[in-house]
Amino acid sequence: MLYYVLRASRKNAVEAYKFLRLDKEKSIRLLNARYNAWIRFLAKESNTSPETISEIIKFSGRHGDKGLLKMLEALVMANARKDIQNELKSALMASWQSKGMPALNAFKLLKLDQQTNHKLYIKLLTMWAEYVKNAKLDMEAVIAGIDDKTSLKIIDDLKEIKSTEEVVKSLEDSLVKSWANTKPEDVVTTLLHGSNSNFDMWLKYVARSTDTSPATKSAIIKFSGRHGDKGLLKMLEALIMANAREDIQGGLKSALMASWQSKYMSARHVFKLLKLDQQADHKVYIKLLTMWAEYVKNAKLDMEAVIAGIDDKTSLKIIDDLKEIKSTEEVVKSLEDSLVKSWANTKPEDVVTTLLHGSNSNFDMWLKYVARSTDTSPATKSAIIKFSGRHGDKGLLKMLEALVMANAREDIQNELKSALMASWKSRKKSARHVFKLLKLDQQDDHKVYIKLLTMWAEYMKSAKLDMKAVIAGIDDNTSLKIIDDLKEIKGFEEVVKSLQDSRVKSWADTKPEDVVTMPQPEDVVTMPQPDSKPNFDTLAKDVVEASDPLQVAKPLIAKFSERPNDEDIVELFDAFAKAQVGEDIQNELKSALMASWQSKGMPALNAFILLKLNQKSDHKLYIKRLTLWAEYMKNAKLDMKAVIAGIDDNTSLKIIEDLKEIKSTEEVVKSSKDSRVKSWADTKPEDVVTMPQPEDVVTMPQPDSKPNFDTLAKDVVEASDPLQVAKPLIAKFSKITNDAGLVEMFNAFAKAQVGEDIQNELKSALMTSWQSKKISALDVFILLKLDQQTDHKLYDKLLTMWVQYVKKITGGYSDINMGVVINNFDLDVRVTILGHLRHITGTAVVVENLEKTLVAQLQKRKGAFKEVVSQVFKDLNLDKDLNNLLHEPNLMLFNSFAEKFKPTPTKEVLITAARNVFLDKEVLLGEMLEFEWRKKDIATASGWRKKDIAMASELRLELFRQWYQTKRGLQLLDSMSQDLRSDYEGVIADPAIFNKH
Repeated sequence: MLYYVLRASRKNAVEAYKFLRLDKEKSIRLLNARYNAWIRFLAKESNTSPETISEIIKFSGRHGDKGLLKMLEALVMANARKDIQNELKSALMASWQSKGMPALNAFKLLKLDQQTNHKLYIKLLTMWAEYVKNAKLDMEAVIAGIDDKTSLKIIDDLKEIKSTEEVVKSLEDSLVKSWANTKPEDVVTTLLHGSNSNFDMWLKYVARSTDTSPATKSAIIKFSGRHGDKGLLKMLEALIMANAREDIQGGLKSALMASWQSKYMSARHVFKLLKLDQQADHKVYIKLLTMWAEYVKNAKLDMEAVIAGIDDKTSLKIIDDLKEIKSTEEVVKSLEDSLVKSWANTKPEDVVTTLLHGSNSNFDMWLKYVARSTDTSPATKSAIIKFSGRHGDKGLLKMLEALVMANAREDIQNELKSALMASWKSRKKSARHVFKLLKLDQQDDHKVYIKLLTMWAEYMKSAKLDMKAVIAGIDDNTSLKIIDDLKEIKGFEEVVKSLQDSRVKSWADTKPEDVVTMPQPEDVVTMPQPDSKPNFDTLAKDVVEASDPLQVAKPLIAKFSERPNDEDIVELFDAFAKAQVGEDIQNELKSALMASWQSKGMPALNAFILLKLNQKSDHKLYIKRLTLWAEYMKNAKLDMKAVIAGIDDNTSLKIIEDLKEIKSTEEVVKSSKDSRVKSWADTKPEDVVTMPQPEDVVTMPQPDSKPNFDTLAKDVVEASDPLQVAKPLIAKFSKITNDAGLVEMFNAFAKAQVGEDIQNELKSALMTSWQSKKISALDVFILLKLDQQTDHKLYDKLLTMWVQYVKKITGGYSDINMGVVINNFDLDVRVTILGHLRHITGTAVVVENLEKTLVAQLQKRKGAFKEVVSQVFKDLNLDKDLNNLLHEPNLMLFNSFAEKFKPTPTKEVLITAARNVFLDKEVLLGEMLEFEWRKKDIATASGWRKKDIAMASELRLELFRQWYQTKRGLQLLDSMSQDLRSDYEGVIADPAIFNKH
């Protein structure tokens, strides 16, 4: 009542104070209802003058600091005017300073260890911090003297106050030091009293801790994991930054990877969690990248798909950094190849710009790009040579060597060669300098060597330098090789003759036995010593390059035939086959081998093992070995079937199939197949790989093997009875592989379009497995990779399976469960899922709930009107097809979102978004005119209603109007009137204009 009396009296604050006789009160304890009414009145008073405020403070000061403080607290709680609060605050602080009040006394007066109202507490804490700072007092000494729980709270709350960063850091460090001999679990108990921000102090404590006991490690990891994977990750990053606790780092890393694996977390999800496209600190980044690479490898996930989905600059950085990590060579090569392929239609100068973001190692990718490039324009050649030359002559040379090795781009090779020679000439490089730069005394690859030797010889000739002086100064073997190789180069006959003469003269005083004669270098093959292990590939190369290969090969074969074991001669056979030496030489070697085996009476099985026919190898080489073995069996009249019958099913089936490629083995193949089928007489069907027709042969997976699911699916599809072949496969896989393997198998079967009956068998096996293990809806969602699928048909199948599983395990709550899971994911994923869910029976409720959630989220977007509506338009995938825009299911979502902008009509919001998005495509006029030209046909074919047609026409008219004013068509505009609608219809009615545009 008192408050309303004051309001009605129209008194000012001072008059009200006196009216309530508060100025006569002697004790602050007596200030009760009258004081509260006055405070409430003061909080609402807006016309209080400075003089009035001064009087108020004077009255409050009658009761000392406590009176001022009580007044301040009351005004803060009542949300009263800031100017009055500030005056009271200043009066209080001036009073303390005049008395030289210690920090501890002010702390106790403000009861900062007892306050319960947060707003008031922060106000008083701020005042205390300012007082301590202005009076240059020691805050740390005060806080150090109170219990950990209170000091933690104060430290946390000080973070909300400006200019307290240094004090907070110092206080945290002091507190952490005080825990030096405290057990982690006790520190945890202390920290639990604080807010989540105390995680930072936990990080500091762990970094300083030196206790290496298992219990300590376990406690540290357990508390760090209280905030989930993000908490573990934050701790790991902090320890890496501090170069601290490798043992804890290892434990955290293991805990994180185990957590991801248990949740079947996708490679992309982990990539985003680790923020590998945002990390700034290189040390942290490399650690996290290494961990991601290990996780992807262990979980057998697709790293390439993730990296392919990010921008070139980031993917180049990741590829470069992966090179620092062991066992990533194959992935790096594959990633580089994929990236280079993606640049097929990119200009070299744009590729250069991209590659400049990376390190020098990107020169290798540049080489690959150039080798694949087919653009022969002068500008392209110039750009290629310019970038290659960024690393000087060595860069140009490296590019030239790479192109020679790849048999690529003769035009670029010649340009590089010219650029190199011009560079040498301009700097007057000596013959010896260029010889060393080209490493002509070290080159291994003959093709590259001849190319470089030719270039060197041409440079010598054009620069009029003395080649002989250089060659005379190197050892006999190298000089002889160079002299011989110069014979392959036109126009150097005289130089070769002169060099040979000089070399022969230099042997004038040399004993004959010390001279290296030079019959024909291509026929020189170093014969192996009796106990040496030769390089078979080099021997094969020497034979291939000889002028008379057979004459060179015969003594080699004879030499090897004298050796007691046959392993070396088999290796020689393999090397000759790989090097594609002539059939006459291979037949010589085959005859020698079979003669050796026959002379020793070698059994069929021994020859089989010697030729390694039970091991994987190059198919062409394998067929050559198998042919050799088959011929030996026939010539020596040995029983091939007995050997095949004695080996495991998989190997024997492979041999039977491969024997079909070899002539005169038909009877053996038929007989071996019959024997194999008979051997399965007492075997259970599910354990048998049936073989009525070769197309029904499916290699059963071994327990530890990683099968090729695409091949398995193909085998099933091509079988005469696919279901009979598939059933034992599914049964086998259900026992030996995890759910991720079964999902891979389902994907392969779905892509190969095996029958629905087989897909249902596999689906049933999967759902039974999940249900028996009580796998959650979220885990199955992640397992099926529903947040990253791109194949629409496969995605529909997987999503349908997930919906069925969720309904099965949650019954009447399935819609809620599905919604909870889907709302965990990013907007783009949810929009995609919505699009597919609409086609699945029984999902109407969850679709409706998801749409409401999505619209609510979109309506919270902030920013400029045009940008916001355009972005939402794109996010809802409405930017794909203008003609079908009004029939897009997501249009309803956009219209619901547009209600946010009322009273602006929904139509106007849609037009603004469509105009902004579609005008960028520069195809709008043609699309629009075609629609108007054929709108009746389109409407009939699409089942459109009249209002749909009217809306579509209006939308296109608005878009056309905007396009017309801002882009092309000025000539057309000159010939038209000012009535845009009639002009518009005139344009549509004129076929000449339509065809022209």
